[in-house]
Amino acid sequence: MRIRFSFFCRLFILLICLYGNILSMTAQVTKVEVSFNKDTALIGDYLYLRMSGLYKGGEIFFPTLKDTIGNGFEVIEKGNEQIKDTLNQKKKSIDYTFIQ
Repeated sequence: MRIRFSFFCRLFILLICLYGNILSMTAQVTKVEVSFNKDTALIGDYLYLRMSGLYKGGEIFFPTLKDTIGNGFEVIEKGNEQIKDTLNQKKKSIDYTFIQ
């Protein structure tokens, strides 16, 4: 049985965009991305989520995901936040692993 994650993806993108707009009042967020490694999965497949933001100065915060989300999506692993600092921009990202 295949499950489409389009609603799930849209919800996360909406939350991140709204959250990014709030943060842009203090920091200059230039780009926020939320991506999955695939758009469909079989029940029991692992699904990898990456949230990242590109910004100048200030700080960006990602929402903390609990151990379960929605209808049976279980967070298996939360990666460490990674910050890459280049000339005048910073890129912050975090990875999550889900299973249903």
